[in-house]
Amino acid sequence: MLAYTLRRLALIVPTLLGITIVTFAIVNLAPGDPVEVIQSGQVDSRISRESYQAMLELYGLDQPLYVRYITWLIPSLGFIGTVIGIMLALNYAGDRANVASPDMLYQVTERLGVAFSTTLLALVMASVLVFILNVVQGKEENALNRAGQYCLDNLINRLYSP
Repeated sequence: MLAYTLRRLALIVPTLLGITIVTFAIVNLAPGDPVEVIQSGQVDSRISRESYQAMLELYGLDQPLYVRYITWLIPSLGFIGTVIGIMLALNYAGDRANVASPDMLYQVTERLGVAFSTTLLALVMASVLVFILNVVQGKEENALNRAGQYCLDNLINRLYSP
C-alpha cells in the first residue's frame, strides 16, 4: 500500500507539469495576435511596425516561448499556494470542534501564513527571473550595439573615407 501511495504521489509532478504546459499552449496558440486584438478596440486600428514591435516588447510577446512559460508559471504556482493556505485556514475555522477552541485564531493565522509564504516565494522567484531576464537583455543589447559600431567603424566609414 505504501509503494502504491508513493507511486501516486510521484505522478503528481509530471501530471501538474503536463497540465500547465497544455494550459499555456491553449492560451498561446489561440488564433489571432494579442497585439492586434488589443489594437482592434482603438479608433485607428492601423499601427506602424515600430508601434507593433513596441507593444510586443511591452507585453513580453517577443520573448522565446520557454521564457514566457516560466514567467507565466511562477506566479501561477504562487497563486496555487495561496489558495491552499486559505483553504487550510478555512477548513480549520469551519470545523465545529474548533469553534470553541481558545487557540482558534492562532491556528487560523498559522494556516494563513502558508498562503503568505507561498505568495512571497512566488514574488521572490518572479523578481529573480525578471532580474536575470533584464541582465540577459542588457548583454544582448550591448552586443548588438558593439556589432553596429564595428560595422560603422570598419565597413561603412571605410567606404566614405578619402
